Amino acid sequence: MIRVRKWQSGFALLVGLGIVISAVTHLVIAAPKLAQSKFTDIQGNWSQSCITQLANKGIISGYPEGTFRPNSSVTRAEFAAMVNKAFPNAKKTRNSVEFVDVPSNYWAYNAIETAAQTGFLSGYPGKVFNPSQNISRAQALVALASGLNYSPTQFATTTLNNNFTDAKTIPGYAYAGIAAATEKNLVVNYPDVKSLKPNKLASRGDVSAFLCQALAGSSEQASGIPEQYIAGRTSSKSKYYYVDAKGSDQAKGTQSSPWRTLNKAFASVPPDQGYTIQIGAGTFDVGKKVSVPSGINLVGSGVNSTTLTGELRLVGVKNIIISRIKFDGKNRAYELGMYIQDANKLTIHDLAFNGYATTAIDMERVSGSNIYNITITDSSYNNRIAGGGGKQSHAFGIGNLTNVNLHDMNIDTRKRGGGGMRTISEDWVGKPSGSKFKESDLRNVKFYNLDIKVDKWNAWGSGYTPQMALELWHANCYNCEIYNSTFNSTLSLASPANKQPTSIHAHHNLWYGPDNPLYACEVSSNNIEFDHNYIRGGAYPLASFGIKFQNLNVHHNIFEKTGGPTIVGHFREKRDNFKFTNNTVYAKNSKDPFFRLFKGDGNNQEIRNNIFYNSSDEINNSLGASVGVANNIFFNIKPAGSQATKLDPKFKLSGALPSPYYMPNSGSKTANFGAIKAGDPVWIVGKKTSGNG
Repeated sequence: MIRVRKWQSGFALLVGLGIVISAVTHLVIAAPKLAQSKFTDIQGNWSQSCITQLANKGIISGYPEGTFRPNSSVTRAEFAAMVNKAFPNAKKTRNSVEFVDVPSNYWAYNAIETAAQTGFLSGYPGKVFNPSQNISRAQALVALASGLNYSPTQFATTTLNNNFTDAKTIPGYAYAGIAAATEKNLVVNYPDVKSLKPNKLASRGDVSAFLCQALAGSSEQASGIPEQYIAGRTSSKSKYYYVDAKGSDQAKGTQSSPWRTLNKAFASVPPDQGYTIQIGAGTFDVGKKVSVPSGINLVGSGVNSTTLTGELRLVGVKNIIISRIKFDGKNRAYELGMYIQDANKLTIHDLAFNGYATTAIDMERVSGSNIYNITITDSSYNNRIAGGGGKQSHAFGIGNLTNVNLHDMNIDTRKRGGGGMRTISEDWVGKPSGSKFKESDLRNVKFYNLDIKVDKWNAWGSGYTPQMALELWHANCYNCEIYNSTFNSTLSLASPANKQPTSIHAHHNLWYGPDNPLYACEVSSNNIEFDHNYIRGGAYPLASFGIKFQNLNVHHNIFEKTGGPTIVGHFREKRDNFKFTNNTVYAKNSKDPFFRLFKGDGNNQEIRNNIFYNSSDEINNSLGASVGVANNIFFNIKPAGSQATKLDPKFKLSGALPSPYYMPNSGSKTANFGAIKAGDPVWIVGKKTSGNG
């Protein structure tokens, strides 16, 4: 028999209960794992983007208080742990060594042993490792060159003397290793690329930069490392052009004789030859619909230093890097900040957008790209929609993307009343010419570490439609993933009717206060997994209107203080393989039902192993003929008025296990369990009874 004490504190106890009764319900409640890469002390740091990427991959981590401490030193033990995570498949080429100062219970014992076997690190005479000794920049670079089996192809002294003004201070043992690392573009020197400082202790930012370059591969600039700090990449001055507020368009575009406008640079720099346009501090107005040449790097001096006003177009381009710039729409004088179409291999990061009339960024038919560290504020069309028609715009438009990562973004359109990130469709406001499709394919697209804030409601005539934080309507999603993100409004998931099955996985996200966190309307949605999310407040967490669902799997989520109904509302069409399992549900008030499923049925449906707390008299209108219900626990079910508590007949025995009920506040009202027969076990206030108690 299960005995439950009187509730003391609501939701906190509810989560705890999931652990106590797990043996009966097999319930596992997991709190969302929100982003661990948003460190509080790296904003504006030269290695911020690199640190963020390594943290997202689990290679590095921060401290409990949320800091990374990029300027702190690194011990040999810590370095061993980093390289092992960065190169887990490194081949072991040496025999194991038992270091006398690394006991088997030392926290980094395995990491040190592996780093020694793979050639990244060596010990000192007498089998001493010195795990707590801080590592120098020279030692870190030599270690990477050794573990990656890099050797110089030119005279080491020539390479070092050509690249470093302090080459004479490099220890003899490090000549070959640092020369090889330089040839492979591993060496990052900030702020002076010519100053190696080999004997200085390596900082956590230094080591992160070295690892980013090593992971990027030979002769490839890693995302997030400004090229001007990579040794060996800046020796050819012809690869750089400069734009400065004090320059002149009659100048040569060199560092000593910079141009004044970006328009001059775009018209002068040859495309697809790897040139970098370095922009100094100041404001640069490019005007409307200005095209960016293919194959260039456009690097500002930081979002607090370099401001670009106007509209950039990246059409039919590839291999472009744009970073460290603030885009200003001049109080909505410009419609669109950046329009990207038919593009490939883009890296766009560390940008801020503000004040655009309709959309900050629009991406159509883009592949193989990485977009991150983007901030968008006050940029979206102010929606005015009458039921069934009208126009919408969102701050970030996406359509027909393949192998694209969109991450580490902050989008806030509350001031403008617009939406967050939206799939481009036929009703997009300000859609540029050439955008002809009505539907969109998203293939292998990842959305993570997003923080999107929008106004709660559109001005839709129907009154049912929420504002969209992330809208994937008119999109066929194939292997799309949404995780580690925070939304204050809706994630809209729906693909066009009669199209190929979608594949969407939304997990470890936080929704706070929205209506319809997961919303679908008038189209079809297939193969959606919604798990390990935390939804707090709002109504209709899983809402649909006139929709056909297949393979909707909702599990291991926490719904706190949701309502109207608390979980599912208005499933009006057929639903196959609908599963709602291992969730914890704490309703906002006792007036709202948990489920409202009607006008439709489906095959292979399950509602199992859930905890429900604080519901009204109505659990469900009609679950249908094929729903499997078992091992659900109910608390604080309050009949409304003189009506009996109505539980669908499906909430009864399933196989050999009872579906238990706890109703501590039912009072003298009748609890009607539908088709449950006399003799079936029913649980009320912690004691067993029989029949229609």
